Amino acid sequence: MRRRQQTLKSLSLFAVALIGAMALVGTARRAAAQSDCLAQFQDVPTAALNGGTITCTDCDAGCDQDVGTSPTANQSCTFNFKICVNEASATCAAGTLKKVKVVKKKGVTGSLIKPSGTSSACGAFTAVVKTKGKGKKAGTTKVKVIVQTSEKPKRHDTNTLVLECDPLPTGSSCATTTSTSTSTTSTTSTTIVCADCCGSFSLIKTLNGLPDTTVNVGSVVDDSGATLLDLKSGGLYFGGAGVGVPLPSLVPNTLEDANGFGGTYTKITACSGSSFTISPTAATDVSGSVHPNRHCSSAGVNNPEYPGKPGCLFGPPLAIPNPTSSTTSTTIVCADCCGSFSLIKTLNGLPDTTVNVGSVVDDSGATLLDLKSGGLYFGGAGVGVPLPSLVPNTLEDANGFGGTYTKITACSGSSFTISPTAATDVSGSVHPNRHCSSAGVNNPEYPGKPGCLFGPPLAIPNPTSQATSTCVINRVSTSAAGTGNCNGTTTLGLPLLSDIYLTGGLAPCPVCNSGTCSAGPNAGQPCVSESSPIPGQSPAAKASAPRRQISSVGSAPPEHSARVLPAPSPRPARRRAV
Repeated sequence: MRRRQQTLKSLSLFAVALIGAMALVGTARRAAAQSDCLAQFQDVPTAALNGGTITCTDCDAGCDQDVGTSPTANQSCTFNFKICVNEASATCAAGTLKKVKVVKKKGVTGSLIKPSGTSSACGAFTAVVKTKGKGKKAGTTKVKVIVQTSEKPKRHDTNTLVLECDPLPTGSSCATTTSTSTSTTSTTSTTIVCADCCGSFSLIKTLNGLPDTTVNVGSVVDDSGATLLDLKSGGLYFGGAGVGVPLPSLVPNTLEDANGFGGTYTKITACSGSSFTISPTAATDVSGSVHPNRHCSSAGVNNPEYPGKPGCLFGPPLAIPNPTSSTTSTTIVCADCCGSFSLIKTLNGLPDTTVNVGSVVDDSGATLLDLKSGGLYFGGAGVGVPLPSLVPNTLEDANGFGGTYTKITACSGSSFTISPTAATDVSGSVHPNRHCSSAGVNNPEYPGKPGCLFGPPLAIPNPTSQATSTCVINRVSTSAAGTGNCNGTTTLGLPLLSDIYLTGGLAPCPVCNSGTCSAGPNAGQPCVSESSPIPGQSPAAKASAPRRQISSVGSAPPEHSARVLPAPSPRPARRRAV
């Protein structure tokens, strides 16, 4: 009887363990399904969308992409595929991606740029896999994509695709094919749908695509023949000597709209046997798309997004940022200006101070000081603060907000009015008062001093007189206002008020060192950096200063001079963890 009881007890424990294991398996499967959309392979068999093995035989036209109309075994297989991230599905929501990494083994080329926010993105890849043993053994390579989100709890998705090329069996020959393939040039690829050329007209779809910039296709040389610059495949080059824009610029990848249209379409006409004529499409030929003027290929088509500028659009807008030209850059999200209002984000940025944009001269015309691009200058004769001071670079917060936002209102065609944002317009940020652009907004970090903050605190250290080092806080004194156009031209006025704090030392603003506030009433409390290191300042001032409450010695608009007096004894201040 005792043995039977022990047996029953063991069975009960086994049943409990089995149920627990089943629950764990179910939880793991649900978690995997909720992350499957973070990274996927496309243009591959369905079984390999989330990784796996694709096997191809040399010169098999069904999988070997280097096979032509007269296929010949070349002891290699070419695979073309895409890697896409954040492709949401019914069981998997897109997330804000913190990490996107593609690990490529030998023979794999291509690139994928991490999208912003919860946007999706795809990158084109090619893998050339060579057989081994002088064409007698199979060869393999692989590519791995690793994705991680920033939200909590974090989600991970790691997929590995193995590509195998098998040699053509001895005595076998390559099958011929009658399909037509069109080679690609530069950054575009063309797919011709022509199953029965003369039976019905069809379309040709041309897509922009991010190229492989590791491939050199030429070079720029000087009069002596020395190479000045290697030209990358698919890159866009412009400018002359001393151009400040980083080259090459890349043509953005084209995504499909909600109705499945993407890229630019032409149509096949006047077929004769297997030959045909390519003609332009009008907006009516692609009327099923959300914006027909973005997918047709005629010159005389009315362009509702750019009145008075006829012609179908080719590809998405091409951003050409120039981080060396000034301390601010503006990105306008204006896919359909008058269809919905959007935002303009203004960022502080460290300029290239090797560029002179002017000079200060004395009465005789002699140069006293060269003015550097983007530098902040102040003071008079004998000023001890090293000039220029640099405005710190702006970093994004945990929710992806960075810089100062204004909003687009009152659209008329492709023109619009720029209006200030209130804290409610950027309520998704960690600190809305740091990203809005209105003068009357309550500022919880500086009670009694209204106005949205503009950029991180500005440290102005004076190594020759450390007691006079100051920390400057910039606030919006008059709400932002301006005008703009969807072609990227903007005029924006944003008057500021500067609060000057006489704090002393080589790090006059508190800094965030390894997540901990270094000084001030918030010393020792958790913090998050808001700017990159400022060149030339002490190591202690590498991170952006968290906000703090100390005694002010004056406030003045930047266009006026401010008399800075010694700081009175600091008054007690409430501690705030930032």
